[in-house]
Amino acid sequence: QAVAAREWETLNEGEDRPADQDELVEIVYIVEGDTVRPQEVTTGIQDDTYIQVIAGLTTGQTVVTGPYTEVSKELESGQEVEMVEEDELYKKD
Repeated sequence: QAVAAREWETLNEGEDRPADQDELVEIVYIVEGDTVRPQEVTTGIQDDTYIQVIAGLTTGQTVVTGPYTEVSKELESGQEVEMVEEDELYKKD
């Protein structure tokens, strides 16, 4: 639920896309303090549950893992986030 595809232009506003850069890039959002920033990643093999990230992350970085709708469509660079445990996120009131 952490990897999303976004258009290169939406992540790099005002910059010309290099000729060798695909229009869609795979990203994850990295937590920095109480905000997030997109990080382009390179992926490998995947199935219905897992995607192998082979480049773009370093040890110790905190990655936003869901909900997928937020990661894939709603989340933006600089947006504030609050870290919660997964069971709290899906708990019914």
